[in-house]
Amino acid sequence: MNDEFSEGYQPEDYNKPVELQERDYRVQIIAVKSTYTQNTGLPMLEIDLKINEAPITFRHRIVKNEYFNGNMTKFFDCFGIHRGDFDYNHWNKKVGLAHIHKGKPNDQGKAYYEIQYLVVGTPIIGGHSSSIPPARQSVSQPLAPPPINGREEEPMPFNDDIPF
Repeated sequence: MNDEFSEGYQPEDYNKPVELQERDYRVQIIAVKSTYTQNTGLPMLEIDLKINEAPITFRHRIVKNEYFNGNMTKFFDCFGIHRGDFDYNHWNKKVGLAHIHKGKPNDQGKAYYEIQYLVVGTPIIGGHSSSIPPARQSVSQPLAPPPINGREEEPMPFNDDIPF
C-alpha cells in the first residue's frame, strides 16, 4: 500500500453530468505554462481556466505574435490583473468571464465546447479602474479606430482566419 496516495483520499462522484450552454461563464485561472506553438515554434502561454459552474477546464492560448499585445491586454483586463504583470503566481485563482460556445465539428464530426473570447469589464490601469466602458469583442471583431480630427473613419475589414 502506498501511503502517499492513500492519505487524504475521499471517494467522489465522477459521473456528474455537465450541461453547458453557449453563454458567458465565470472562469478561474488554475495553471499557467510557458511553451511553444507546434507548427511555428513561437512562444505561447497556455492558461488553464476552470468554469466555476462545472467541473470542466479549458485551455486558453496566447501566442507571442502580431496580436500578442492586444490579446495580453484583454487577458489582463478580463481577470483584473495589472497590465504588464507577468508574475504567473499573481494570476493564480483570478476570476474573469469567458464566452463559451460549441466549436466547429472535427474530422470525426464531433463538436466540443471552447472559449470563443474573453469578456472584458472595466480595465485596471496603474492600480485603479479606468473609465473605459465595458467591452465585449472577439479577436475577429476589433474596435473601430477613434475619430481623427473630429471625423469618423470607416474601419478596415478584418478577415484573417486566426486559429485560436
